[in-house]
Amino acid sequence: MTDNEIIKALECCWHENECIGDECPLFKPINDCTQLMAMEALDLINRQRAEIKALKASKVAEVNFAYRVTKEKAIKEFAERLKQSAFECDVSFGYGREHYTEAVAIIEIDNLVKEMTEGSDPK
Repeated sequence: MTDNEIIKALECCWHENECIGDECPLFKPINDCTQLMAMEALDLINRQRAEIKALKASKVAEVNFAYRVTKEKAIKEFAERLKQSAFECDVSFGYGREHYTEAVAIIEIDNLVKEMTEGSDPK
C-alpha cells in the first residue's frame, strides 16, 4: 500500500468509527482490516523513521563539511594576512640579501586573531 492509502484507511476506520466498505483501501469483506491496517501503519512509521534518520545523517554530514571548509578558509586567510603583516613590519634580520627574513611582531598576531574572531579593527 502507498502511504496515502494507509492514511486514508486510518481516517476511514478511526475518524468515522465505522467501516465504509468499498471506499476504504483496506476493505476486504472476508478479512479483518483492522489487523492489516495496524501492520500497514507500523510499516509506514518504520519507513518514515528510516527516512528521518537518513535525512538527519545527511544534514550532519552537510554541516560538518561546511564547518571544515569554513575552518580551512579561515586558516588560509589568517596565514595570508599574517604574511602581509610580516611585509609591513619594520623589523628584519639576517646577513645580506640571501638571508633577509621578514618578521612579525607578536602583538600583530594577537591583533590579527582578535580581528578575525571578534571582527574588530586593531588599528
